[in-house]
Amino acid sequence: MLIEKNIELTPPKSILDEDDFKEMISEREIKPEDFEIIEKLSSFPKNIFIDYHNYFLFSKENTLRDLKHDLQNYQNELEKIRQFNNQNHINSLEKRIAFLRLFVEFAKRYDWCVCNNLNRVFERRKIKK
Repeated sequence: MLIEKNIELTPPKSILDEDDFKEMISEREIKPEDFEIIEKLSSFPKNIFIDYHNYFLFSKENTLRDLKHDLQNYQNELEKIRQFNNQNHINSLEKRIAFLRLFVEFAKRYDWCVCNNLNRVFERRKIKK
């Protein structure tokens, strides 16, 4: 006879408490001063990480340069699109720019392998609502 217990699962208070992130932080030796970047990245939707699925593999040692280049391109596009007052497009670009700024900061401190690993952990993340 199977007895079912009512166990209430409480979500982690921080993304850093999730097992996959704990493992990545430990294996990749992420410094505590960089945890804030990871926390801020957790506010972005999963699809933005999926957009960057192969990005770091293709950029490799040029990851920081390529991220900065993409950031500049999105900033230029945002300036051009503002005149059309398309708020959805503006919001989308602003979100992408904020994402790239965080990844630029992270890439200044860690190589492309660590950036790729972080992106993959976010891709695999299961968000329970």
